[in-house]
Amino acid sequence: MTPAFSEQFSQSPLTFILLFIIALTSAIGMWRRPLLHQLLLAPYSIIHKKEYYRLFTADAVHNSWPHVAVNLGMLYIFGAPLEQSLRFAGHMLIFVLVYFSGLLAGGVAVAFHHRNDRGYLSAGCSGSVMACMFSSMLMLPDRIVFYVPGIGAVSNIYSGLFYLVILWWVGKKDISSRMNHEQHFYGALGGITVTVGLFPEVLKGLS
Repeated sequence: MTPAFSEQFSQSPLTFILLFIIALTSAIGMWRRPLLHQLLLAPYSIIHKKEYYRLFTADAVHNSWPHVAVNLGMLYIFGAPLEQSLRFAGHMLIFVLVYFSGLLAGGVAVAFHHRNDRGYLSAGCSGSVMACMFSSMLMLPDRIVFYVPGIGAVSNIYSGLFYLVILWWVGKKDISSRMNHEQHFYGALGGITVTVGLFPEVLKGLS
């Protein structure tokens, strides 16, 4: 590993492990479509066939390269600083809790809502990414995320809007991505709930 990468990895190892797992399993799934089908979020199978593992495996697979690229990019942009901030405060494992709050809140809500729809399928870690994003927005509201020509610096607290626009654009251009916008909402809600529940003082920074 290069010195720069080694330093980043040491500061946010969980994020980089997740990035590697998601990239690898997504690539395998897109190469072996029958396997991908067995890992997707399938509400009917989860509720009626008790295939609960799909709640977790669906987070690690994607049905298109644009979808996985956007999610991995956003996980790095928001997940790494969040993990680093929590790690320095002695709360590193809370990052795992935030991530899985989005995974489960999104997956369970969607599975219950579409429990009788045999044809409903979705893939992707968007729910988990949204949990990390909104947790990061609350924990690090003043952090500059990126710059937009003609607009200038965009701080963390306003970054969610840009991400939602990107997701809308990718979903419109790539109908095969099986993106789940319900999962985005519930994933974000999961991340917000955990963050505010554990760190209620973050709400003072928004006032």
